[in-house]
Amino acid sequence: MKNYTAIMVGGILLLIISNSLFAEDNKYIEKTEDSIHTIESNKQSIIQQAKICIIKHVKNDSVVLIGTSSGVSGLFGVGKRRESTTVIPQGEVVKFIDKESGIIFANSRINIKADMIQYSVQSTINLYAKDNKFKIAHTEIMYLQKDVGYGSPDEYKKLPKKGHWGSSLVETAVNGLNSLTKEIVSCIKSPVSTDW
Repeated sequence: MKNYTAIMVGGILLLIISNSLFAEDNKYIEKTEDSIHTIESNKQSIIQQAKICIIKHVKNDSVVLIGTSSGVSGLFGVGKRRESTTVIPQGEVVKFIDKESGIIFANSRINIKADMIQYSVQSTINLYAKDNKFKIAHTEIMYLQKDVGYGSPDEYKKLPKKGHWGSSLVETAVNGLNSLTKEIVSCIKSPVSTDW
């Protein structure tokens, strides 16, 4: 009976732990995926055009973070405001391209404003192409607050599925990523101008 009870308690604990880990994984937006787009072109040509469009529309610029601290000094305790800035350097945009496999991976950073607060949202753009079709997905979606007011500069963290206290951060971030996707898709589908 003791062994059975120990096994049962152990099984329940294992179930609780695994459920909490699963719930933790489900708290964040892991991927946004666009629908499949058709185009009359072969895989290699799509990838070539996609590379041009990604370089044209996608940015991975540096991000300036602002944090403020206050201190008291002097005989009468006069307050001082100390502003600190941190710069996250810009990076490469296209990080991997394989025309034969029809794959491009690119780094992206977009700036958004949600509830009067400025954020930077970064993602990895995954573009997959086959003959006559392609799709784009954003993965590794992270965000940070650019000006934290009083406090240390923020760090990139996973984007939650639900915002806190009615914040529009999640919706605004996803809309921003979808808007970038639409720009890339429109560019890829646009005929290359030969009239110049």
